[in-house]
Amino acid sequence: MKSKKNKCKKIILAILLIFSVGISACGYDEPEIYEVSNRFFTQQMHGIMFNSENFVGRTIRYEGVFMRAFCDIVEGNFYYVAQYGDDCCGGGIIGFEIYLDEPLNVEVFTWVEVTGVLEEHHIDGIGDIMRLNVVSMVEVEEPRP
Repeated sequence: MKSKKNKCKKIILAILLIFSVGISACGYDEPEIYEVSNRFFTQQMHGIMFNSENFVGRTIRYEGVFMRAFCDIVEGNFYYVAQYGDDCCGGGIIGFEIYLDEPLNVEVFTWVEVTGVLEEHHIDGIGDIMRLNVVSMVEVEEPRP
């Protein structure tokens, strides 16, 4: 009876060893694009913001409202894609400033899907911020609540 148990343990250990070697041999990496879901938007965005060192340089995709803001410190408009949601201090706007190489024909307050590379950006008078260097931005239907 004891030899059957030992044999089962050895087989299970061998399977686990093969599985773990197989994963490392395949070079398991993070997904190419980190998808932020609408269902867990706030949690995933906070995860990115509070662990930004793990996300800088990675491609991120999420949906939100295309918005524009003006700041007195820096002349010009800031563009960002965000969602309204709960954060640590109640309701708020959660998202990233976006950087566009060229202007897009998207109206402000349009629901979009944005894909871009997260980067750290310094703004004099404000400091370092995280922004998304946009690869693509397309208009999509606003999700149902």
